[in-house]
Amino acid sequence: MELLILLFICYSAVAGVLEAVLYGRQAAETWKWNEHIMIATKVVFVLVGYFAMPHIVHPTILESLIGFICSVLVYSFFHDGFYYEAARQINRPDYRFSSNSKTSTAVIEWPWFIRGNAFLLACLIVILKNIYL
Repeated sequence: MELLILLFICYSAVAGVLEAVLYGRQAAETWKWNEHIMIATKVVFVLVGYFAMPHIVHPTILESLIGFICSVLVYSFFHDGFYYEAARQINRPDYRFSSNSKTSTAVIEWPWFIRGNAFLLACLIVILKNIYL
């Protein structure tokens, strides 16, 4: 399960950089609909993989659920952090990994405090899972 969470962290970091590049080049302005719908759909497809994993590693339903919850908790931390770092390199020198958006069109926007605490909560859940399961 930890490997799946790590892969999802890598995915969220890459997605954050990619979206910063697309937004920085104003590609998002060419669409007539909210691009976050497609971005969220992409994430849903990856998370569905957690429930397909029994065919590969045979986790319990509880382990799959823990992996799903932890991935949801860490996604925003890494995605938004890498987004802000990439945006800083492109055209937003005031952004940092721990920044909060000033111009977001996202449907859900977690501030840095919540993103950081969600990441810590996910780490705690994984530690407790390894102790008790």
